[in-house]
Amino acid sequence: MNSTIIIGVGLAFAGIVLGFLGYRLKNKKPRYQVEKTTSGKWVKFVNYEESKKHLQQKIIGIVMFGLGLLSIGAGLLIGFVIHL
Repeated sequence: MNSTIIIGVGLAFAGIVLGFLGYRLKNKKPRYQVEKTTSGKWVKFVNYEESKKHLQQKIIGIVMFGLGLLSIGAGLLIGFVIHL
């Protein structure tokens, strides 16, 4: 097995893990968010810091998910396209 295939598969696997963790972080709903959701699907946060923390977690999750997809693409490109 050539080393570019191993590197590509490893990079693609790392991308899958990073994308999964980013997706989970982006869609994570804290307990207070589930309990405080109104009928219109709006969340009443306890204070401004909690809402800011929630928004930051969503942004970090989106970035991680995007980097995971990019890593999967790079891994497949390195492992299978460049190898040929």
